[in-house]
Amino acid sequence: MSTKSIKEKILLLYDSPVKGREESKPGNYEWEVKSLPESVTQQEYIQLLHATEAETVLLVKNGLFSWSTIADVVENYLNEKHSHCVGYVNNSGKQRKGSGILNLWKADEKVIESPLFLGPKSFFLKTYAGQDLCAEPMKAVGYSLYKTAGIKFCPIKTKTDIGKNLLPRKENNRKLFWNYAFRIPFTYLFSGKFFKEFFQASGKAPREMTFRALLFLFVAFAFVFMPYISQDYGITGDEPVDSRHAGYVLDYFTKGDPAALHQPKTALHLYGISMQVMAAAICDVFHLDNYYEVRHVICALNGALGILFAGLLGWRLGGGVCGLLSVLLLFFTPRYFGHSMNNLKDIPFAVGYLMAVYYTIRLFDYYPFFRLRHMIGLILGIALALGTRSGGLILYPMLLMYGGLYYISVYGLKESYKIGKYRKPLGTILQVFIVVIVISYILAILLWPFALQKPLTNVLFSLQKFTNYSIGLRTIFDGEQMMSNMLPWKYAPKYLWIGMPLITVFGCIGAGIYMLVKRKAFTLPLYFVCFAFLFPLFWIIYKNSNLYGGIRHMLFVIPPMVILAAFFWTKLLEYRNKYLQIGVLIGMGGLLALPVIHFFRNHPNQYVYFNELAGGLKKCYGNYETDYYFNSLKASADWFKKNVPLAADRKTIIVTQFPDGVSYYFRKDTNVKVIYSRYYEKYSKNWDYALLGNVYVNRFQLQHGLYPPVENLYSPAVDGYPMSCVVKRPTKKDLQGFELEKENKISEALQAFEEYTAEEPGSEEVWARMSKLYYVDKQYEKALKSAEKALSLHPALNEALYMQAMSHIKQGNYPAALSATERMLAQNSVSVDAYYLKALVYFSMKNYQAAINDLNKLLNIRPNYPKALLLAADIMHINGDYRQAADLYNQAVKYIPDISALTHLADCLCRIKNYAQAEQIVRKVLKAEPNYLAILKVELRLRLMQRNYTEAARLLKRLEGIDTDAELYVLRALYMQTVNKPGNAMALLDKALQLEPENREALFYKKKGNSAWI
Repeated sequence: MSTKSIKEKILLLYDSPVKGREESKPGNYEWEVKSLPESVTQQEYIQLLHATEAETVLLVKNGLFSWSTIADVVENYLNEKHSHCVGYVNNSGKQRKGSGILNLWKADEKVIESPLFLGPKSFFLKTYAGQDLCAEPMKAVGYSLYKTAGIKFCPIKTKTDIGKNLLPRKENNRKLFWNYAFRIPFTYLFSGKFFKEFFQASGKAPREMTFRALLFLFVAFAFVFMPYISQDYGITGDEPVDSRHAGYVLDYFTKGDPAALHQPKTALHLYGISMQVMAAAICDVFHLDNYYEVRHVICALNGALGILFAGLLGWRLGGGVCGLLSVLLLFFTPRYFGHSMNNLKDIPFAVGYLMAVYYTIRLFDYYPFFRLRHMIGLILGIALALGTRSGGLILYPMLLMYGGLYYISVYGLKESYKIGKYRKPLGTILQVFIVVIVISYILAILLWPFALQKPLTNVLFSLQKFTNYSIGLRTIFDGEQMMSNMLPWKYAPKYLWIGMPLITVFGCIGAGIYMLVKRKAFTLPLYFVCFAFLFPLFWIIYKNSNLYGGIRHMLFVIPPMVILAAFFWTKLLEYRNKYLQIGVLIGMGGLLALPVIHFFRNHPNQYVYFNELAGGLKKCYGNYETDYYFNSLKASADWFKKNVPLAADRKTIIVTQFPDGVSYYFRKDTNVKVIYSRYYEKYSKNWDYALLGNVYVNRFQLQHGLYPPVENLYSPAVDGYPMSCVVKRPTKKDLQGFELEKENKISEALQAFEEYTAEEPGSEEVWARMSKLYYVDKQYEKALKSAEKALSLHPALNEALYMQAMSHIKQGNYPAALSATERMLAQNSVSVDAYYLKALVYFSMKNYQAAINDLNKLLNIRPNYPKALLLAADIMHINGDYRQAADLYNQAVKYIPDISALTHLADCLCRIKNYAQAEQIVRKVLKAEPNYLAILKVELRLRLMQRNYTEAARLLKRLEGIDTDAELYVLRALYMQTVNKPGNAMALLDKALQLEPENREALFYKKKGNSAWI
């Protein structure tokens, strides 16, 4: 293909008026020659560009190049296939050869001082050439080209040696930066031209400069505002344990304490928590006691840093508008902003992830050279992400993937296999990758004691553990209460669909459609951002990851999602239809106003947010998690301190589900005592006031006005829905009932509860406890009525359903009992109580196989559940499988070493002829309970099987007054058979069968007749 077919027409533009230039124009191009006027303005420059039909522009320093040199430059530019970048001439005298690392921290003077620029006209239309930027138009254009997002530069070789005396004079770059970044944009903004020329193509360059300036101005505001406002936010449910572990890490480095190496309850040794360790170190060094406030400031700074990099990445993809939109959208994303105030676990990971994505793209923007500052940024981004969660390891394959795809895009798919031919650039890429990977990994584990023990394996071990994390927490999703380790596949995408502002949701969908329709817009950087957003979602779904706490584990995909949305809205604004642009602006403003209103109306609980597609909090309250982090308890505590007078002669007791946080709020109040209780166990504790969040409160109660309790004094709310509450206890008659129960005074406890419910009938907790006590007192009908009363207030209350099932079992109403167990399983599909009760129902129905099936399900969930082991052992015992029954009893007595279980174990051991061990257990039980009938029967059987008939006769004599026990009649029959009295033996078997017609042992010996029985 000829060069003429590539570019038919070229605009040769001199930076000053031309005098006496030669007319002959060599080369196979159609030349259009123009020159910039003296003291050119931006408007004149843009008008000149719009006036030409040429799609390629060559801007040169007047008088510096001959026509032959110009033709040579164009030929080299086109032959090197640089049509998607700006060509320049390096006039510094120091040529860059091959590839390598550039120690560049500011604008590249080799580019901006170039006497020649060659590239697509669309690039030059984005530049600013006015004299108010720089007296030298060449440098003004060079600097603005350099600052324009997405433009790459390529050096062009020339045959002519450029004299130093002809080079543009060097102007103070600080002044250039000031003019470009501040003076011109804000002059343009405040003069009104920004708004007058908003829809005009001629104002594109100053408009972009203004958007860029506003971007950084807003980011600067975020860095000040966010740390300041973070003091309004509460302590999260994770912070106390996280802060303790940060202290362990400090102790590890300062005292050699190994506690940080293994935390089995919290598994925090598997986290890096670098930012949290920094917060702990700051408080330790400066002796600060407001530890959580310091954490929140550091978290807010991390959040602001994320907003900065969202803007930078948006700017890189779509220019100033996209950058500014990215900043605004992320700042006003309620869930991101809210977590940026106090979530020092997920926010640093999200920010590190975003930094790594941005610097991965930027790393190749100067290929075949790599700027040192981009390498450092990438190292710090990966270190921050990996130093927070082991999931940051994903950034290494992402880096390799982007590098590989970039290499293919430069050299072509067929050429990319020729490693020998491109060994030098490949070698440079690999060297850079090795430096980035090694240094970032070292920095990531530097404050991670567990990783430092085995640097090459423990991070992978951590990743494996979290990938297969199986411990489930109760959560609400789609109107159902379920366990976090058994969530449906749609959990992650659904939460993003309903938990992100509509402007982001619609924009992200629009970006996907846009890239499918206009595939040329699907550049490698844009693809990489899409991958950074979509791949984690795919992986979460594929691995069925254990998620909880709403959207917090997916915070790191929010910035890429926001940037894609900003990219789409930017592309809509670029359409040259003025009315479409106005419509888009109005639509964007309306959509953005929705989260902004939420932002200000619901401070400081912004993170409790559901968009209008989901029906807002009105439709989602009780159907999804809201204040799962206890953030609103701070507002409740603040209200309490201002409005509730404390007793002077004693300590005021406050109960809460979050004692660590509430204790911190009242740490300076010495006459306040904070105690812990689960929400549905609160009335069994001694307290005066309660500060209770809505976490783990049943959705029925949330949606039917049963939360907060009727004794509520104050509730901080989001859109009118309570997040937490301050409750005053009106009476302690309920507590009296619980105390009497502990003393085993059942009737008195019931009387106290009856008096309490007559005054306060709205406590499901008390009704459920009454059901239990009526059951213990064998008043099964009253037990059922109390359970029904509790269930009318809380349809899924486990204790009430449990007692309902037990009472139905006692009454022989097995279908109703099974129905209660199914209701329990509907609320918690891994409820061991429900499976046990279900098995107990089937056991009572003598459907032993069904009982075993449910017991197996239970034991798969909790292998050491003692009651299940005992019930399974009883079934094996009844069915004559004494060896397996003995094994199960043996396991059960490790956890419940009670007399009944030991007696059954001794019986099984006796039947399988393990007489020595059976003898030991019999003696042990008889020592504790000498007159226990069950163990006396086991001893009798043992003597008979040992043929110790004298001792057997003694025991029979002792037990001869008992005539209501079928098994004892069988043992008497065994004795008669052994002393050759078969007639008496058969008569005794008949009496046993009269008492228990299905006695397996009696039927067995009856069938054997006069044959030997033992």
